[in-house]
Amino acid sequence: MSYAAILTHVEIDGPGLQRLQLAADLANQFSAALIGVGAEVLDPPESALGHLDGEPLVAQQVIKKHLKLAGARFAEVAKTVRAGSDWRCGVGRPGDLVASHARACDLIVAGPRHAEPFGLHNRVDAGELLMRSGRPVLVVPPGLDQLYAASVVVAWKDTREARRALTDAMPMLKRATNVLVLEIREAQTGADPWASVADVAAHLKRHGVDASTAVREPELGSPGPTLLDMAEVRDADLIVAGGYGRSRLSEWAFGGVTRELLAGPLPVLLSH
Repeated sequence: MSYAAILTHVEIDGPGLQRLQLAADLANQFSAALIGVGAEVLDPPESALGHLDGEPLVAQQVIKKHLKLAGARFAEVAKTVRAGSDWRCGVGRPGDLVASHARACDLIVAGPRHAEPFGLHNRVDAGELLMRSGRPVLVVPPGLDQLYAASVVVAWKDTREARRALTDAMPMLKRATNVLVLEIREAQTGADPWASVADVAAHLKRHGVDASTAVREPELGSPGPTLLDMAEVRDADLIVAGGYGRSRLSEWAFGGVTRELLAGPLPVLLSH
């Protein structure tokens, strides 16, 4: 198993260029094609105020200009991708278009989740992609333009989501030099966590991945800080975890650890 196609939303501002470069570098690492999706829609706060004469036309022209700039940015970076590239764009919510085009990829590269309620007219929400795309989402913090995933912490929990994440991350795990399967015991369920992580390590071994195991109690009752502390101790450059959330009216609600990882300081590969 490997990644044959990696997809990312292409933005024209901020850390979007570095994330695009990271996606291109990953594509070369895995001999994968790179798919870029450009998407933008009229800013919702502006549209809520109503339109003056000619305003929709001006907005369309601005969006077309932005998409053209995004396409040029993608073409410049994508020419370095040896397995080829594919540019797709359209007028619409980026989250909708990226989730739709995820049918063509094995992995989505996205930026961290932000708390502000507006701004999704020209960027994607990583949490939304996690819940809607049916693909693993690699969430990378700003300022990172390469990822080698030499040291990986698998945040294990005996759930469907964690098992899915383990499979989705297998191409990364097979290339890593240091893998830790870590279970943070949130509740005394009677199940043996050491037996659980040992089974995971044995499963990885059958796939050619040597992994160590650990079980920890959460600090101050919260597993998130404990997970991040262990990742720091291991000098990890990637966390692999199941993503847990549900739809709540017009937004996505996430569990504490998932919420922290979506906005955290380390790259994280999440699967739902």
